[in-house]
Amino acid sequence: MIEHALLSAGTLIIVAKLAEGVLRRFRLNAIVAYTATGILLGPVTGIVEPAGDLDVLLGIGIFLFFFLIGLDELDVPGVIAAIRGRFFIAAIIAAVIPLVTTLVVTFNIGYDFALGLTFTEALCLAGILSLTSLGVVTKVLVDENRLREAIGIQIFTTTLIAELLLLGRNVRLSLPPQGGRPVLVHPAPCEKYRQTSPSKSSLYQS
Repeated sequence: MIEHALLSAGTLIIVAKLAEGVLRRFRLNAIVAYTATGILLGPVTGIVEPAGDLDVLLGIGIFLFFFLIGLDELDVPGVIAAIRGRFFIAAIIAAVIPLVTTLVVTFNIGYDFALGLTFTEALCLAGILSLTSLGVVTKVLVDENRLREAIGIQIFTTTLIAELLLLGRNVRLSLPPQGGRPVLVHPAPCEKYRQTSPSKSSLYQS
């Protein structure tokens, strides 16, 4: 019910803010506090379960977070200028190296991890595991007041491009060509791994 979801969200926010205040004394970023709160109230104690109405609220929170970033924090001309520069190449390298490294494990290259995956499944799982976290990077840059600076724009742009490249590749694998046209396969090869990958929603409860 919505009342239970609001109570859970309020609990997350209060505990996360208290943890943030404590960890700030040790010069740790708020992301650490939010992650610790999610682990403590979720898997450890089971007080909060991200399902139903709470899952909707978490999705709205993430949407509003990025909306505010785009509205007030982001220097769009700076991002466009960075995309046109050498950072596009850096983003490709940042996407390819983790993908290839993870594929070595998921496809049992050089050592048999007994995963039993086809190449497409191994590539899907490698793509998900090697995804960067644009939300985490953006939150850290905002907290450190770096997002409007040149270095912050460059980091944000590189992370954004790398994430889009990996997400685009996963979408492409989920839409294999049939008869010359991409047709959605159900279930998509990547879907079962996407559903079981760790959620980052608990990072944005401030």
